[in-house]
Amino acid sequence: MSHFLDANGLCTNNDTVTILLGFQLPNVKYDNLRMCLNEISTEIARPILPGSSVELKTFCNRFSRGSKPFRRLLTDMVPDEIPRNIVTYAENTQTIIGLDMGRLINGLWGFTFFTNSMRLFLFKMHTNILGLNNRVAHFVNDHSPICTFCRIRLLNDAPDETTLHLFYECQSVENLRIEFFKWSYNEADDYVISRQELFLAQCEDGKFTSTSLTKTVLAKLFLKYIWDCRNRFCLPNLDDAKEVVKLDIISISKVSKTMLEHINDSGLAVIFLQG
Repeated sequence: MSHFLDANGLCTNNDTVTILLGFQLPNVKYDNLRMCLNEISTEIARPILPGSSVELKTFCNRFSRGSKPFRRLLTDMVPDEIPRNIVTYAENTQTIIGLDMGRLINGLWGFTFFTNSMRLFLFKMHTNILGLNNRVAHFVNDHSPICTFCRIRLLNDAPDETTLHLFYECQSVENLRIEFFKWSYNEADDYVISRQELFLAQCEDGKFTSTSLTKTVLAKLFLKYIWDCRNRFCLPNLDDAKEVVKLDIISISKVSKTMLEHINDSGLAVIFLQG
């Protein structure tokens, strides 16, 4: 941002700011920008070394500390960018994630009706720091990168344990997943949950409905169940998955009256809360 400062360490004039930004700021916003820059200029170490500053747009798009006042000044002028963790998560799950979906995904670990363990799992999964074998093997000598479930089954030529393999492609999970979601979503026999539905947030027109929110929660609880089985070094099974997720839904409905209403409105309460 040093480009916006003159030789005296003060904000340059509006014409120069316009050239640097590539668009004209209204006078009121320029005055606010000038005051912000003049204030933080006193905190900048002199001389300013090459590479020690970035463009204002880059600073704002990184959501760096202290960038909020500048984003407010440049509202609708600084383009939003998909967070880096979401870009990586899309690659790991072979899904397509736009800006709105990225925001929904990054908000899931903030749901207060989830347990702390569940919220931590979602945070690690969506920020791509789960301790998957293929990732740990890069840092720990002699740590096997192959899938935990495939190792238990002593499969030959077992693939590496990646997000996509462990939760979606592994033979120990695939058939279980299909049968679980036929049951939990109350779907027909030919239903197969997609990667998008499993790994992302299910919504309509970019917003949750009672049904889409309930189905999203069920999908995340299923992923957590698979992860817990992996950590216990035991193979998942359908009856156990049903029981665990059912208990989780009952617990959530007791913690959150709002979620209880959503579950009832989704039409899935008969599976989890009645009988």
